[in-house]
Amino acid sequence: LLEANLSPWGFDVEIIEDEIIQTQGVVLGILRVFEGYLAIGLLVGAASLAMVALRSVSERIRENGIFRAMGATRSRLVGLHTLELSYVACLGLCIGMVAALVFHVSLHDLYWTDEMRPLIVPWMPMAIIAGTSLVIAGFATLPPVLSASKVEPAEALRLIEG
Repeated sequence: LLEANLSPWGFDVEIIEDEIIQTQGVVLGILRVFEGYLAIGLLVGAASLAMVALRSVSERIRENGIFRAMGATRSRLVGLHTLELSYVACLGLCIGMVAALVFHVSLHDLYWTDEMRPLIVPWMPMAIIAGTSLVIAGFATLPPVLSASKVEPAEALRLIEG
């Protein structure tokens, strides 16, 4: 109705709601790109942790065999390696979460503080990402950790003598 009445006089009528929806679509698209980078980073981090686990286990074949010869059970070795790799995973996760929070607060301060918008930290998505990261890290490091527990004491002692 407004456009019909104002068009003959040279006015251009635009609906603000359409402009807002279009802008929100662009912003959400950019955020989805960030989420994609997050997913790629998560997979690269899990692969890196798996490589660290594989190297750690392969470099300590003798030590694992000595522990087994001294009476350590396979489950004890699995627990030892799992504890070590869990520490590395949690440390990386904490560094990543702090970096994400700093980035989030910086974006808020840069774009939304002037508009008096409150800072909303997405705790639930962060918790879901953290949990998913730990599960993926656990599955990525499981094969090397299980192979560490299969070292026979006699084989490890032969490696020391040879």
